[in-house]
Amino acid sequence: LAVFSGEGQYYFSASYDGTDWDALDFATAEYSADALQGIAKTSNGTIWMIGKQSLELWNNVGTADLPWRRIAGSVKEIGCIAPHSIVSNGNQVFWLGNGQSGYAAVFMGTGYDVVKISTHAIEYQIKQITDIDEATAFAYSDEGHSFYVVSFSSEKTFVYDLSTGEWHRRGSYNSATGFNIRQFAQGCAFFNGKYYVGSYLNGGVYEMSLDLYDEAGTTIKREIVTNHISHENRLIRHKKLEIDIEKGTGIESNITPTVMMQFSDDGGHTWSNEVTV
Repeated sequence: LAVFSGEGQYYFSASYDGTDWDALDFATAEYSADALQGIAKTSNGTIWMIGKQSLELWNNVGTADLPWRRIAGSVKEIGCIAPHSIVSNGNQVFWLGNGQSGYAAVFMGTGYDVVKISTHAIEYQIKQITDIDEATAFAYSDEGHSFYVVSFSSEKTFVYDLSTGEWHRRGSYNSATGFNIRQFAQGCAFFNGKYYVGSYLNGGVYEMSLDLYDEAGTTIKREIVTNHISHENRLIRHKKLEIDIEKGTGIESNITPTVMMQFSDDGGHTWSNEVTV
């Protein structure tokens, strides 16, 4: 199946032959006249056809002239903002979308249902981005967790963990600025027992594994932001901070791991210099 940008039609090739395309083998998403943004297929064989303002589900009925038919009652008035954010992982489909109200949010389709998985905090972050229609995404599963990874060219990457229902940020370390930019990984494939990702920076292909402790030779900076601590707006003094971590695992013996901390006394508006240990 294939979709041409800006059209409401999809095209299908000959059975088991992705090189044989007849110009008359096409159909139109029937419910709404909005252009299709993309299609995704789940492991149960359902095809998700997602337009700018609506979506509908189709399945294979096996007829010779038009093997695909829309599933009755499957239409949802939820569309997609970024075509390259549409990905499937098993029986789930993910995309950056919008309802008729126009708000930007992340949705997940499972079975015949659609749920919004982005939080208000994530949606606020997305709202600040000017080029959300250029978002790209991929999905993968590792060590019992399934992830949806969506990146924006404005140097932000958000990740949803389907197993925990939690979001987190990922980024590649910029040694010149000391900050994380968006994760360089763009696109993911599982081959020969390993995950491989492509880099949007240089077009290179890299192995992705929890057993690797650098990112293509660059330091991996992991950052944790704690909960805000307060006591009825009274002054609080902290004499000690205890951090429980497993340090130095898997690195060379001549490397000393470093933990850096910053703190804020004004609710996160300004921050101290880094304190290292």
